[in-house]
Amino acid sequence: MKTVSDIISGRELYYVPLGITVIEAVKYMASKNVGAVVIVDNETNRNLRGIFSERDLLKRVVQEGLDPNTTKIEEVMTKNVAVGNANESYDVCLDSMKKIKSRHLPIVDGQRLIGMVSMRDLMEVKIQDGGEEIQMMNAYIHDIPKSSL
Repeated sequence: MKTVSDIISGRELYYVPLGITVIEAVKYMASKNVGAVVIVDNETNRNLRGIFSERDLLKRVVQEGLDPNTTKIEEVMTKNVAVGNANESYDVCLDSMKKIKSRHLPIVDGQRLIGMVSMRDLMEVKIQDGGEEIQMMNAYIHDIPKSSL
């Protein structure tokens, strides 16, 4: 079974530092074509401080009538973030995401951000693993000698 480390290995890491405005974060997300971005203390340490998603934009900025040009990201980000560990299986992360009803899960080593997975990433791996399991079962069933039936 694949670990989260296998999934995030070699991927670009999308994050923004504290202190930027919502519009800066949204433009960054749009340029990277991602639905959420992790907020870190600074680019050197990359200590996790929160996460900002499209849903946060809608509920905490637009719905509240805040100006994205002047609102700081730390004012509207989700602060208490569930996280995953690189050594966990994708199933453990999927369960965590289901419990908190989130589509994104930052992956950390201590407090340091090392990656992020989405529900889509994990479901793709689950489908791939399921397909491999079906192929193995199919091979096993078809390799049974007829005399033993």
